[in-house]
Amino acid sequence: MQTNWSVCIIQGTFLLLSEHFVQSLLFRLNTLFEQLPGALLPYRWLCLLAFLAMSLLTGSGLVQHFQLNMSPEVWFEDDAAPLQIRDAFRRKFGSDEGVYIVYRPASNDVFSEDALRTLESLHKEIEQASLQAADGMSRVMQVDSLLNARYQIADGDTLIAKKLIGADFPESAAERERRRDIALSQDAFARVYYSEDFRYGGIAIKTNFGTLPVESELNTSAANTEDLLADDGFGFGLEAGDPLSVDTSADVAEVEFASVQLEEYTRFMTALRAITEQPKYDDFEIHFVGNPVTMEFVMQSIVEAAGLLLIMVLLVVVLLWILFRSLSAVLWPLLVVLAAGFWAIGIGAWLGMTYTSMLALSFMLVLAVGIASCVHVLSAYTLFSREGKDHARAMALAYRKTGTPILLTTLTTMIGMLALTLADMPIITVFGITSAMAVAFAFLLIFGLLPVLLEFWHPKLRNDNDATCEAKKPLVDLQPMLAKIADFTERRAKAIVISYLAIFALLIYGAFDLEIDTNFSKLAREGSPVQVALELVDEDMMGGMNLEVLISVDRQEGLKDPRVLQAINELQTHIAENYSDKVIKTFSLA
Repeated sequence: MQTNWSVCIIQGTFLLLSEHFVQSLLFRLNTLFEQLPGALLPYRWLCLLAFLAMSLLTGSGLVQHFQLNMSPEVWFEDDAAPLQIRDAFRRKFGSDEGVYIVYRPASNDVFSEDALRTLESLHKEIEQASLQAADGMSRVMQVDSLLNARYQIADGDTLIAKKLIGADFPESAAERERRRDIALSQDAFARVYYSEDFRYGGIAIKTNFGTLPVESELNTSAANTEDLLADDGFGFGLEAGDPLSVDTSADVAEVEFASVQLEEYTRFMTALRAITEQPKYDDFEIHFVGNPVTMEFVMQSIVEAAGLLLIMVLLVVVLLWILFRSLSAVLWPLLVVLAAGFWAIGIGAWLGMTYTSMLALSFMLVLAVGIASCVHVLSAYTLFSREGKDHARAMALAYRKTGTPILLTTLTTMIGMLALTLADMPIITVFGITSAMAVAFAFLLIFGLLPVLLEFWHPKLRNDNDATCEAKKPLVDLQPMLAKIADFTERRAKAIVISYLAIFALLIYGAFDLEIDTNFSKLAREGSPVQVALELVDEDMMGGMNLEVLISVDRQEGLKDPRVLQAINELQTHIAENYSDKVIKTFSLA
């Protein structure tokens, strides 16, 4: 029993000491924040110079080292296995990126005369446009449709391979029906060039996205050479009769492909849509799917996000004006937030970070956190000013009241953002570091620059105790409402806590029924062109996504081995049978 009493006494003493330590720490922090505005005033010009110097340093980092990469590869490490496999595939087979056009003719029959005539015109115009080097359509490598689809049929001992439509256009209805029957006999045509009910047709466009090599010293010098043969460039320094030796042990460097930026996809899709949206193709209802279409959608989303960021800034300006009716209360918080954001990006540029579309989210975060902290300070300052305190005393009390909450908010936000650095994706890591730095710089500027700025120009609101004061009154006085909220929560504290716990338990129960949908079409708004096209292709045609399987045989001409072909056939059959709910059609050498 004595031991138990001793343990209780020790625990009680520890709790008292802990509570005393916390109270002492909070008191010291509040005192420090209270003294901070007055301590900065003698050094206000030095603070402004430091602000300008830091702005110049980060600005030079933005100008000299800022890198913006909008390619899909930013989600992976440079040596990530998916990228290595993809590049290996592209070295052997070319680009795996293309556009699949689904069209529905007005006749609802892709083998009608009007549909075939329009398809012929569209197909040929896309091919002609691909020959124009200055156009985005130069990305097109190959166009496949009913026009040039080749079929194979046996006529006695003769195997006939011929274009379905392009070789000789079917002029009569009977001939078109014969071509339809031929198309039905070709298993590879179904749901690729036509749907099962013939209401939809397909045009497959193969591109060279992702297969252009990076600029090298060799091809740069070749591009700058007017006459490649002018100085016997293929002589290799040999004279006639000299023996030629080959080093078979030399390493052959793999071709490195240049990243494709989002604006390149957008430029290509803009050129393609310029063709399909011509009045002569109005009889076709056209839908696009493929990675270039997806990247165009992403680019449009980024532009929309930038517009939302601008709207957020405008709303902040309006809110600050309504609350404080002072231009200084609008300009200084915006200056603090924008400076914090650009400082973080500038430092990141100096550190060699490459930024992506996530940059807009970092700005949104620092805008929300920084403006909220500035509003806390200005609200407390105007409250004490309206109570009759002079500027210096109002500033001291405002920072004493808001300093610790802003510090805790900053620390918790930074910890949350830095936790993102544990992710394996570079784009998330850079976002976390940049956001954490931006929030930290916002805190530094709120406590190191904002008091100085408010010393030069600060809001002036009417004193509640002085009816003769000519200063402005706030358009919306929040203090009475906030006081009522505080009284309400104090009187009904238990009911509020119980209600919160009940709602929290209900939300936890609902979380067990959470379903994660990885269907890309669900990312777009209901009824958007991207969603409609993907759902249409999944339902009636080949599907909006393809999977290429790269098979490497460790000997030359290994694919001629019957055992290898048998294994490929078994794999193909296994995929088709076990994933029939997702796999529509499979193709292979076997």
